[in-house]
Amino acid sequence: MFFVAICLVFSSPISSLAQSKDKKEAKAESKKDKGPKPVKFEVEGQYKDTFERLATWLKKADYTIDKGDLEIGQIATTMFDVKGGLMSMNRTGTRVLISFIKESDTMTTVAVSVVEQKQPKFPPGSVGETKIHQKKTDELAAKIKADILPSVSSN
Repeated sequence: MFFVAICLVFSSPISSLAQSKDKKEAKAESKKDKGPKPVKFEVEGQYKDTFERLATWLKKADYTIDKGDLEIGQIATTMFDVKGGLMSMNRTGTRVLISFIKESDTMTTVAVSVVEQKQPKFPPGSVGETKIHQKKTDELAAKIKADILPSVSSN
């Protein structure tokens, strides 16, 4: 009888802790879903043509492409609007990231993100915190769709 009473006393707080942990995890998951996200849209046309059209558009819009890889399906611009000089411990800047997903021979999904990125001085070449700037992402995606993509459907 004594053993049963002790089990009941100790099992009650454990189940409360488990429920509390489940609630915290659920809350963290819901926050993830509500955060800033890339703007995705579908483009009719061949994958390579879509990639090249967007790369050309970025160059004409005075962005400098840092990395562009057709096989991986990504374009990243160099950082712009940089705050903090070369001697600063933390530089912060903005960069455009565009991802391409080949859906079929005639359809490509494009994901556009404008990210603010911290770049710590040490170790050299390291990347710090990166976050999507939703307003700038929405504006750039709208401009891309209006300027160069004649047949676009939003996801």
